Amino acid sequence: LETGYGKEGLLHYKQIKEKSCYPDNDKFPMCVSVQKKARATIFHNHWSKRQFTQTEDIYVVPHPCFDKHIVSENKEGLKQTILNKLNGKGTHQIVIGCFGYINENKRPYRVLEAISQLINEGFDIKLAFWGNSNIENFEDYIPEHLKKRVLVSGYLPRDEYVCALEITDIVLNLRYPSMGEASG
Repeated sequence: LETGYGKEGLLHYKQIKEKSCYPDNDKFPMCVSVQKKARATIFHNHWSKRQFTQTEDIYVVPHPCFDKHIVSENKEGLKQTILNKLNGKGTHQIVIGCFGYINENKRPYRVLEAISQLINEGFDIKLAFWGNSNIENFEDYIPEHLKKRVLVSGYLPRDEYVCALEITDIVLNLRYPSMGEASG
């Protein structure tokens, strides 16, 4: 923090250590101090690069995007496995998927509130958290009226993950506070 923000950063660090405040990731993102110490910095997107005024030795290498569609030999069987985990998908049903580890930063409680509101407004939705939860007993926090509409899949092998992505209509990956990263 001192490297990135000088005396103000050092003061913030001391306050965190004394437990008189929490880390302020909006005001003091850690990526700034890391970037200042680095010989070069590689980001996966242009937005992150633009956050820095110093542009020398900062590069963008996008996440790979595969032109060739990778198809599993057992694609239909895997797709059915994923649909079974969801307890099926209705013809007009919308599947909203949150991918990766579920943690507090991904705002899962806000997502559940929003899904509940949409369902109350008449939308036919299923919500799938495609991944493990880092929140102890997360399933216990899912309101009873949403239990049949929300899935926490746990870890998915790559082929199942690809099928889950394929049957998901809307991907919703919130992140707050951002630690300066942009999730793939």
